[in-house]
Amino acid sequence: MCIVNNSGENQGHPKGSHKRSRSEKQSAIWKFGLNRLHLVTGMVLLAPGAVVMADYTVQLPTIGATDYNVTVSNSNIDGGAVASGNGTTNDTTVINDFLAYAAANGGGTVEIPDTGGGTFLADELFLGNNTNLQVDTGATLLYGDKTGGGTLINNLTTSETNVEITGGGTLNGDNKGSNHMILLQNVTNLAVNTVTITNSGNEHLVLEGCNDVWINGVTIAQPNNGSNTDGIDFSGNNFLIENCNISDGDDDIVAKPEFTACSNIYIQNITIGNGHGISIGGQTNMGLNGMFVNNVTINMASQSNAEGFDFKAGDGTGNGYGGLVQNVTVNNVSINDVDDAINISSFYNTAGGGSNSFPGAGAPAYTPDSTEPFWKDITFENIAINDTSSNSANIDGLNTNSPTNTDILNFVNITGTNIKNPWDMYFADSVYINGLTQNGVTINDAQGNYKLNGGNEVSEEADDTFDATENPVYTVDVPTLVPASVPEPTSVGIIGAGMLLLLPRRNRSRWGQT
Repeated sequence: MCIVNNSGENQGHPKGSHKRSRSEKQSAIWKFGLNRLHLVTGMVLLAPGAVVMADYTVQLPTIGATDYNVTVSNSNIDGGAVASGNGTTNDTTVINDFLAYAAANGGGTVEIPDTGGGTFLADELFLGNNTNLQVDTGATLLYGDKTGGGTLINNLTTSETNVEITGGGTLNGDNKGSNHMILLQNVTNLAVNTVTITNSGNEHLVLEGCNDVWINGVTIAQPNNGSNTDGIDFSGNNFLIENCNISDGDDDIVAKPEFTACSNIYIQNITIGNGHGISIGGQTNMGLNGMFVNNVTINMASQSNAEGFDFKAGDGTGNGYGGLVQNVTVNNVSINDVDDAINISSFYNTAGGGSNSFPGAGAPAYTPDSTEPFWKDITFENIAINDTSSNSANIDGLNTNSPTNTDILNFVNITGTNIKNPWDMYFADSVYINGLTQNGVTINDAQGNYKLNGGNEVSEEADDTFDATENPVYTVDVPTLVPASVPEPTSVGIIGAGMLLLLPRRNRSRWGQT
């Protein structure tokens, strides 16, 4: 099944001013159009080749009406103290006083202004309810903790509502810190929009247990490509991640359902320059249900330890690393200069007491328990792979009795060019292959195992099963932004005091549209 935009238009939002108007700052939703079937929780299995549909919204934050410029004196805030922005004076206390005052007085926008290339030095800052931290284009917020052990931005109580980070400016971790550079926990209604996040000593943007999240137009750069410098790490429900450019030394975008389940995830229009690509795991014990990835370009700067898509978990007896990942579709992707292009691994971090070992012909069969990873209803479609130092795809299942842990996989229209090693699979069940080409060799649609001469095999061992028809595919329509404060002439219903409009399905974005 190929997912196509009906209008043929680019689904990214028009680029405009980073500062929204008052009407745009009011409550809004992302409405994901419904086509055939709703999927809220759990999994719906249809006949082979049918479609599993999802319908959900992402509620954007409502921010208080007042603007606070941290360089403009306000007698109610710290006696009128202001931030210097000179790059040497630590402005932590002043900026936190502005943030706390805004949160305690109905929220608002706390502005880090452009003072002609000014740099505002800060340690840990705390965001409260209904508050937007706006770092203007030309301004830099620089991590200043000389001990190197803290976090630049956190939320005030780890349970906020309506939080934004915006502005077009730069948040620079100065390659310090053993913790996350930005850590927001249990936030509901969160937007990170049009900022650059760079030089973290650890993960850049970490969103744990958050709900209704929009990440748009974010650039993440770690020129040193240091270990554990992930780009976007997240868990929770109702995420839209789009129009981002990410390069780092580890996972670029990764869903981590270790302590919180993940569901309703839409990722589109992403450019990746280095790292481990788009990932799930390595801890999946709380489960993931529903992730759609569309229109991704991966151009790695180095093939060393570089991945395109890395889905990973392990048998974590005593540690809880394994869980069910289901209903994932990856569509329209270009992958260039990587180590492994597609990786689904059931052997991540098994040293913590796991009972399984790396797959092979002699791997003993055993009955799985709740600690095992399970990969189910996974689709890769319309994928162009160019130049790998290792595998085009590496699918490692467990040699388990019923249920199998790698079940119902689709690989459709995948072309590999200059692939060093071919397509390896172990213990995968219900695999559908259609339109697979490796190093110029077209692999017939699989009804059994293939092992061809010349290093173009589909499967290494006679332990996989194949389906003749496509398995159920998870998908959602391309999302459409519906500002609650903007009347729509084609509206068909109004819900609630916020004038939330439910519209007929349209494929054209209305973010910033007049």
